[in-house]
Amino acid sequence: MSENQKPTESQFGKEWISYGSNPGLKTRDLINLDEQNLSGISVLPGISIGSSLFHEFIQYNDFRNSTQDFEIEQGEIPPHLSEINQEILSFIPKGIPIAIRSSATDERGGTGIYYTTFYIKTGDTQEDLAVLEENQKSIFASFFSSDKVVNLERTNSGMGMLIHPVVGDRFGDYFMPSLSGVLTLVNDEPILRLVIGLGTKAVETSEAIVLKKEKISDIKTIFKALQSITKVDVVNLNTTQLETITIRRSFEIEKSIYPQVPKLVELIRAWQKTLTDKTSSYWEFAIDQSESPGIVVQHSPENRTPVKDLELEPQEGTVLFEGTDVVNIDSRKGRGIIQVGAGGFSLDDMDILLKFNQQHSNYLLILPDTVFSGFFGLRKVSIGHFSNAAAIVELQYVRDERIPGMILAPRVDHTGGRGGDHFTTLTSRNDILFLGVVVKEYDGNPQDILGTISAKKGTYIAIWDQEFKITNTKNRGRVEILREINQKPPPYDNSNLIRWFSELDSLGKELTTTPDFEEVGKSFQKVSEFLLKICDQPTLGFNPFRQIEDILLDQRIQLIKQIQLTIENLYLLESYGVFQEYEQKYIPESEFLLEVYLRDLLEKLRK
Repeated sequence: MSENQKPTESQFGKEWISYGSNPGLKTRDLINLDEQNLSGISVLPGISIGSSLFHEFIQYNDFRNSTQDFEIEQGEIPPHLSEINQEILSFIPKGIPIAIRSSATDERGGTGIYYTTFYIKTGDTQEDLAVLEENQKSIFASFFSSDKVVNLERTNSGMGMLIHPVVGDRFGDYFMPSLSGVLTLVNDEPILRLVIGLGTKAVETSEAIVLKKEKISDIKTIFKALQSITKVDVVNLNTTQLETITIRRSFEIEKSIYPQVPKLVELIRAWQKTLTDKTSSYWEFAIDQSESPGIVVQHSPENRTPVKDLELEPQEGTVLFEGTDVVNIDSRKGRGIIQVGAGGFSLDDMDILLKFNQQHSNYLLILPDTVFSGFFGLRKVSIGHFSNAAAIVELQYVRDERIPGMILAPRVDHTGGRGGDHFTTLTSRNDILFLGVVVKEYDGNPQDILGTISAKKGTYIAIWDQEFKITNTKNRGRVEILREINQKPPPYDNSNLIRWFSELDSLGKELTTTPDFEEVGKSFQKVSEFLLKICDQPTLGFNPFRQIEDILLDQRIQLIKQIQLTIENLYLLESYGVFQEYEQKYIPESEFLLEVYLRDLLEKLRK
């Protein structure tokens, strides 16, 4: 694709238009598919904004690798790029929904790594330019998002964009395609995820029809399955927003949707012809009421991994989970089990999980089904949360309709293989095993088998330092507990040290403003800083004295003095007063745990 390829007239959605150089893989892959001229499909051309313009934006604002995504969104669009944006707007018809997609040089489609948004040109030049550039900056910012960086090779990478007309027709105040979906392989078996309306529900598998193997092209099965769809995603032409609406079976709906099924079957057959022994393709597609064949809007070539002929072996340990919703067939052993959502859910816990994943590898992650679904367009888990895990177990709950206590939340049902389909939208990696387990009662709790937790993080995160084995066969998976590493929680765990750091630091700052206690305050702060450094280590195998060996002699002598002064003045802490008033009153032989720890620390420092 050349540097600036401009059409002789506006051919938006009919021919490729490009600006800048080095378009992303999503764009290149789609162009490559277009050039194959496959029968039974058409490929949707778009406007490509190459990653060279992304680097121009980065340099213009003097951004660095350490720049945060929110800083990117506050950056300024360079004059050259702004001129290009104005020209792009001249090609786009007023009132027609368009999709703006990320297209990074190190991102293929199929895993939802970056960003897609919808937009309708209003005809107000300034407003349209402002909205386009805000979306542009959001896409650029997604390249720096911390939960996605871990999944990407960043060398010589950059972020391009791909602008497409949304495939579809007008239905009153709404715009949508008749059918949309995804075609891919899971465990080397064909999978069709199909919806009425926009393909967002198919990409995220929310309420999508999921057909497998030979059923993906069976017309009778498809017609019957379409009758079960009641929710569709559309673009509201009045508000320009993406909405989910309820549809009722009617002659008008059936007259516009059902005639497109033969085009769908032709598209599926075209996809099947692209499969070889070594390669496969991920397609996202849309079908409208025009004479055009089914339209491929995203294409990603993938390596085909032969499925292992694996059977469940005799048990080695205690069975923790068994299920039939499996993705990736293999057997792995590891250490460390972490459960998120143990008793509730907090968005802050996802940030903690992100850091845990950066510090650990080869662990088992247990998640509730709700974190795989997007509420109000917000996804709560991504590849960055589990890229180093050996396996993921999804707890799939059987509910009447909606999640208890969440009246406005969508219905979540990941049974019947939907959980595994959700997982495949997050990553195409085959080294992370997935097992979906149907929980018969809503309060199902693995702690009954795992026993006392080794550590607690955040609000609803439990961690067990135990060895495990997971085996996924083609039809069934099993998780076994092999051996508990720590029979008892350590006397000084991470949560203790964090709590002590917080109290010492807070009181230390206050005491430094008082002349009589200024030195005590400084000692409190220095000791709290040391505690914080100790806490910066992986949770599994936590060592409360880890930093000692790195301290130089002169620093060691100074720290000993500061710890001694801190011990002498522990009575100033509020927690010490509570200890004296309650614990020591009823258990006279008990000792203040922080004092015990600091004395142990002193002993180790003096060796």
